[in-house]
Amino acid sequence: MEIVIRGVSGQGAEQLLLRADTRTFDEATARRLEAAVANLTKRAMGLRYTFDEAGSHYQLQIRERPGDRPLTLTVVPDVPDGPFGAVREIIRLIALASATQDG
Repeated sequence: MEIVIRGVSGQGAEQLLLRADTRTFDEATARRLEAAVANLTKRAMGLRYTFDEAGSHYQLQIRERPGDRPLTLTVVPDVPDGPFGAVREIIRLIALASATQDG
């Protein structure tokens, strides 16, 4: 599974925050990350946001296998009970896995 997370400013400027592929992680970490993505997908699907000009958000692209069309999710961090906690968990897991790989 490939995961790409971008931060998008209210003016539409995008910044790549991270890109990861679970195939590069050990099996246990990959399964935890895939479970976190499934949790995010369940929580984020069907949510509709209204964006004001100053509103920043995150755009996630999730591709199950190379060559698949990515699932794109938009997550706004300031929505009460929204799915942003799941995004933080994904970022945390990727950071831990990357640190483990590096040394």
